[in-house]
Amino acid sequence: MICLENARLFLPNYAYATASSTNATASSKSPTTQENQTGNQTTTAQNHNSTETMMSSFKSGNKLLMQAINDIKTGNIQGALSELNNAKVQIEQQQLAALSMISNPIFQSAREHLLAAKKSIEAGNTDKAVSELNILKQLKLLHQQGMMTMKLPMTRDLNSTFSSAEAHLLAAGEAMNAYDPQRAISELDIASEQLYAHQLAMFDVMNSLFSNTRTHFQQSVNDIKINDTRAAISELNRVINSLAEQEKGVLMIKGILPSVTNQVNATTT
Repeated sequence: MICLENARLFLPNYAYATASSTNATASSKSPTTQENQTGNQTTTAQNHNSTETMMSSFKSGNKLLMQAINDIKTGNIQGALSELNNAKVQIEQQQLAALSMISNPIFQSAREHLLAAKKSIEAGNTDKAVSELNILKQLKLLHQQGMMTMKLPMTRDLNSTFSSAEAHLLAAGEAMNAYDPQRAISELDIASEQLYAHQLAMFDVMNSLFSNTRTHFQQSVNDIKINDTRAAISELNRVINSLAEQEKGVLMIKGILPSVTNQVNATTT
């Protein structure tokens, strides 16, 4: 249930809902609204910076890691160690930026759509509520496939909170179809609570994943120092693959990269 502004490239309903919301508020802007918009612009800028940092750090780090492997193969051990020392900085920057993207900016978007759905139900605007729920379903798909791409271990907390949030979103839709707005609102409130719990669980898993990647990186350095170059290259290849999966998964969750479903649809249409 995650995405950001770039998701509209792949989510037509997201773009429609955003445009509708903009048109509805364009005619009258109070000082409070203007302040909120300023805050949103700041958040968007920060999120853009995190995205750029993650992508550029990944590119630089990957290049250094590949150079280190080549130096190991040619016997330039000192050169390899120097490149790995610089690569470590890039890896840390990539992972910190990824955590920044996964935190408030991405999850905030899902919470905003949950709130918009709830307010639409309270206002009797069924069409808008349905549109918001459809967006949330698509964000959930991106989130799920992004986690799979990163190969995040589905711990009990991560799996249960995700499944629970999904179940309550479905229940909210069923309640709307049954013309039971109060139950729909109640289901959305529970889904929102589960989203917070899922965010915390995801932080724990991602921190563990990032730590594991750094462990393999350090092991490669240790292997070089004892002249076990074959093991060092193996460890570095694991690091390279893991970092690539982490970047791709985060970008997929955010909506910059299309999901597997979108890729299949693009191929078949």
